[in-house]
Amino acid sequence: MKQEVEFWTLVGLLLGFMGFLFSIARLFFRLDGKTANGAF
Repeated sequence: MKQEVEFWTLVGLLLGFMGFLFSIARLFFRLDGKTANGAF
């Protein structure tokens, strides 16, 4: 039971980290200007 909880905590952290990176990438693309403006 304890290992399962740790596993799902790890999965949640990984998903949160990926979403964080994706939002940063979107912000950079938006700051990049008119070239990648319609990308997202």
